[in-house]
Order: sequence, then C-alpha cells, then structure tokens
Amino acid sequence: MLNRNLRMRDLSLSTNSATRLHLKGYTLYLTAPYHNDWGDESHVVYNEGRIVWPSRGSLILIR
Repeated sequence: MLNRNLRMRDLSLSTNSATRLHLKGYTLYLTAPYHNDWGDESHVVYNEGRIVWPSRGSLILIR
C-alpha cells in the first residue's frame, strides 16, 4: 500500500497469489517498461491512483 507518491526502477508482484498493490490515490512512477502480467486491476487497486510507465517509442536524432 502506498502512503505517498513513489518513484522506483521496477516492481515485481507475485501473480500466483493474493498479492495486490493498493495505490490509494497516489502515483507510482516506474522506469521499467509496462508489465502485461500485473498492470491490470486484478493485481492493482488503483483507488484514483495511477502507475506511470515510460512511454514506448523511438527517438531519432539527426544532426
């Protein structure tokens, strides 16, 4: 359960148990890509909170 906004590198939840992440209105910022296996509401109780993953895509710099 979060009690403040939090920034983390990655998070792993056990998806074969009753483990759930409760955001309670706070925001969890992750630097890892989106995890299809636990990002849905069966593993996360959002309660108006959110998880922010980095956006997907490519960056091309031309000089």
